[in-house]
Amino acid sequence: MSSEAKKIFTLAFFAISLAEVCVAVSLQMFESTFSLHIDSLHLPAFVAGSVIGAGAVSASVLRFFGGTLCEKAGRKRLLIAGIIIFASMLFFVGRATSLFMMYLLTIIQMGGYSMASTAISVMIVDVVPRESLGKGMGYFGLASSLAGAIGPSLALTAFAMKGAFRTVTAEAAAISVLALFIAVFLIRYREPVSSISSSSGADGSGKGSDAAARRAKGFWHYIERSALPASLINGMIVFVECLVSMFITLYAKRNGIENISLFFTISVIFIVISKIVSGRLADRYAALFVFIPGALALALCFVLLILAPSAHMLVFIAGVFYGIGSGLTLPSLNAEAVRRAPVERASVASSTFFLPMDLAMIVGSTVWGGLIDLVDFRASYLVSIFVIACSIVLGLIFLRRK
Repeated sequence: MSSEAKKIFTLAFFAISLAEVCVAVSLQMFESTFSLHIDSLHLPAFVAGSVIGAGAVSASVLRFFGGTLCEKAGRKRLLIAGIIIFASMLFFVGRATSLFMMYLLTIIQMGGYSMASTAISVMIVDVVPRESLGKGMGYFGLASSLAGAIGPSLALTAFAMKGAFRTVTAEAAAISVLALFIAVFLIRYREPVSSISSSSGADGSGKGSDAAARRAKGFWHYIERSALPASLINGMIVFVECLVSMFITLYAKRNGIENISLFFTISVIFIVISKIVSGRLADRYAALFVFIPGALALALCFVLLILAPSAHMLVFIAGVFYGIGSGLTLPSLNAEAVRRAPVERASVASSTFFLPMDLAMIVGSTVWGGLIDLVDFRASYLVSIFVIACSIVLGLIFLRRK
């Protein structure tokens, strides 16, 4: 193993990644079965989307202040508080008997998730060497990929048991409690001193914090400008991915496609392979070199889903391209967002990157749910292809390496 790999693969790296797996699995369990729960109550798909969208609003508000909260309160404290809120609300939302309570509990739940995921994303940037950021984020992304395979499969199995959605949320909350244990007892590393609030720069001269202060007045104290291009393009990708992650189970049900959990398993295998490759390529060449093939793979996935009702096997082939697309786009864009930011603004850049993802979930969950009710899945997939084409154009404009 190279010395560079040794720097990436530390105990802190593995502990943070394991916490990410647990939190992400819990969220995947909730999202992959919530539309089925709403359908079982004989409510339209728009309701499922609007509930998740309301939660995403809460997540985006917390995300806006996430980088600053990490600096003020500390990464670990924010992580622990976020997991406690997320796990407890996740347990109760499965027992909600009214739409009002579903909205309220999901809003609080996703606020907790935003706190936890922001802390985790900043922690991983802390422990990965900056010169290997693309590779490190690619390896870290495997944690989310693992969650993408485990979460839906666990959820669909639990949903078929007595209690259905109630059983799903109980199991998801228990997995989140495991993340809490990891956060309290296993995540140990020296958190960097905030140069946003510090009176001296990295060299002790004070220049680092003075420069940061000049860049970070008012609104821009919470948002890192240099991270916006990659962040917004990634938000467009997450917007179209919502159509798969939130509604693929409903798509399968309406089209009589069985064993849809195999879609998630196949996609995760290719996400893992793609993320290992994407980080290395992004470090060596540029994010654009990795992003465009990933975006094209996602577009092909939607083409196959359009054709799948007449040939069900195409759904599982679509899973291959969904995995390749997701695995190539997110790590390369994440690394690009943080790499372009000043070192002392890395935590703010990281939270900036995830803010458009939350906003994309808000728009995506409501727009796709409404569009599915209004027209059908085929038209929704065509719109997704158009959005992907727009993201490629923006990538060609903004992601050229300086």
